[in-house]
Parts: sequence; C-alpha cells; structure tokens
Amino acid sequence: MLFLKLFPLFIILIIFILVAVARSYMRSLISPKEKKLDQMIACSECGTQVHESLVVKKYGASYCSKNCSSI
Repeated sequence: MLFLKLFPLFIILIIFILVAVARSYMRSLISPKEKKLDQMIACSECGTQVHESLVVKKYGASYCSKNCSSI
C-alpha cells in the first residue's frame, strides 16, 4: 500500500533524472571538445606578445621562438 502512495514520486524522480541526463548529453554534443583560449602570452626572454598556439615552451617558460628559447 505504501508503494502505491510513493509510486507517483518515483515516476517524477525518474523523469527528472532522465531529463538531466539528456541535457548533459546534448551539451556534450554541442560544445567543442577542446576549448582553445585566445590569449596572448609574453615571451620570457624578450617580452614579445605571442598567441598561445605559437608559444614555444621549454623548462616551464614560454618563448616567442626557438631563438629566444635557446638563449
């Protein structure tokens, strides 16, 4: 008898969980996998601002080119 009284609450809970899972899945399909930031990073050697996709990283520092990283 108690189960029959709680049955509508279980149905609502199950629907809520299904909607939350569906939303999460849809967001993962829509959003890009890798988010690239559009940041400019200063070279550790000369101070030149370089886009993060072009940065040369060496020993934990960021450089604008191979020339600056080898100095």
